[in-house]
Amino acid sequence: MQTPDYTDSQVSSAELKSGTYDAGTDVARSYLKFEVSAFKGKHITHTNLALYSYYSSTCSTSGSGTVVRRVTGSWDSSSVTWSPKPAGTTNGQVINTAAKGYSSSCPAGTMNCRPALRRVRQRARRHGSHRLRCFRLVPTAVRHAQR
Repeated sequence: MQTPDYTDSQVSSAELKSGTYDAGTDVARSYLKFEVSAFKGKHITHTNLALYSYYSSTCSTSGSGTVVRRVTGSWDSSSVTWSPKPAGTTNGQVINTAAKGYSSSCPAGTMNCRPALRRVRQRARRHGSHRLRCFRLVPTAVRHAQR
């Protein structure tokens, strides 16, 4: 979703957008939901979340970065809105300040968000569900997510 233009669910979009390309006039954030109930009670030895960034309006890495944090409130991918947004926590969040996709000096590439998945492993063992929110306050767009 992106404010002010797309403040409702963008569930059918092919992109996971995050950040701003115009100094904050337009700001985007994306939510990822993982169905992990099959792993409840299991010992998970490895997880990985990699976000592929193919557009950034600068090579600067001086901003706050892409933040991946756990969503603690309930939400539905078809009806999530900009405001009110689902509750979240900064406990265990990951910040990646990579700027990728602006030029050959900072080409498109993968941003590793692996530490955030530690919480997914822990929560999957206990509860069988987990949700993540990814947003960026400096320019970038994120296209693909993998687990």
